[in-house]
Amino acid sequence: NTDLRQFRQTDLERDFIKDNINKLDKIFAPSIEHANIAKEIFNIDDKKIEVIGIGYNDKLFYDMGLKADKKNKLLYVGKVAKKKGVLSLIKAINMIDDDKLTLDIIGGAGDKNEYNEILAECSKSKSKINFLGTMTQGDLAVEYNKHDVFILPSFSEGIPMAPIEAMACGSKLVISDLPGVREFYTKNVNGACIRYVKLPKLINVDDANSSELTIYEKNLSDMIRNAISDNNQYKPVLNEISWENITKKILK
Repeated sequence: NTDLRQFRQTDLERDFIKDNINKLDKIFAPSIEHANIAKEIFNIDDKKIEVIGIGYNDKLFYDMGLKADKKNKLLYVGKVAKKKGVLSLIKAINMIDDDKLTLDIIGGAGDKNEYNEILAECSKSKSKINFLGTMTQGDLAVEYNKHDVFILPSFSEGIPMAPIEAMACGSKLVISDLPGVREFYTKNVNGACIRYVKLPKLINVDDANSSELTIYEKNLSDMIRNAISDNNQYKPVLNEISWENITKKILK
């Protein structure tokens, strides 16, 4: 997804990249959406490209059965940036206006001014918002297990890995309705709890139209409320997208 986005946004070595992409014997895409974009911009022969999705490490990310109270504990994992929807996430949390909520944010910051803007919005919150920085995969797996709801408010992604890892660890999901993601999860995951939030219109691939952000944030807030109040027990089946099965598809 990043490669396709960068190719469309910059002229740097574009002809060189396009010529050499076409020399590849085989190209694997995470979703039909990305396969179609790749075919269009690189003029790739249909026979060369195959959709195989993405895989996660099921030996590391799984429900550990932790006894910790997960109620009202929310988690975001990813870059702390506006394009990843983090500012909108904080605004959505503030709309819920609940001092019992805890939102933990795992990931590094990008632009300093954006980070300060996000911190300023956090200062208005009744909820507890923690910035935990980056961490190892092992520590991340434990954090997934400590949280009830995982939220991905990003405006642009391929097939994101973090929600899959969170599902495997027992979390309910609230995620942006990103192109190709719903189809991929529907096809490859059974028994998951996923709430999708309609994206605002985008400008320049991954910049949200400011006039639609308030509606998006309200919808995000409503979906988070719904997920928190959902007391059903979900046991998602993710066998199809383990590393082992994805590797089998590639080697085939």
